[in-house]
Amino acid sequence: MPSLPRRAERRRRRPDLIRLAKLQRALVGLIASYIVAQAVAILYQGALTRGSLLLGAVISLGVLAIWIGAIVITVLMAIASGRSVVLAIIGGLLMILPLIGVVLLLVANGRATATLKREGLRVGILGVPAHEMDNLREGACPNCGYDMHGLSPGTTCPECGRRPD
Repeated sequence: MPSLPRRAERRRRRPDLIRLAKLQRALVGLIASYIVAQAVAILYQGALTRGSLLLGAVISLGVLAIWIGAIVITVLMAIASGRSVVLAIIGGLLMILPLIGVVLLLVANGRATATLKREGLRVGILGVPAHEMDNLREGACPNCGYDMHGLSPGTTCPECGRRPD
């Protein structure tokens, strides 16, 4: 019978950091879009009460599309961070509930940020900056992103002088 740590290790996959960082940036963009859509709805609230059903429908469909996108990206982020696919999908289904959805959205974003920071990446308000993405490639210098394929093991990075761990 396998030991408990080995079983836990099998269930927990290593995070796909590149995918996680890209998904987090997409999620932040969707949240910003959601805020803009809500602001437009508030600004045009007077027009909506005067009978502009088309504008109301467009805004509502936009908000719905953004929310569905946020649910999908949150599920994909959970999977990319090594979580169980089943639990990620259950969490996505729970996001349909308004208050629970916002809480799960914040938790998923916080976990992604913590995972990326633990790997030594700088994470800002918009996620991992584009120039930091180079550091995520396999075989790249963890400090500057220089491609170190073909160099002998233990060689310092020719770009920044850091010795890979």
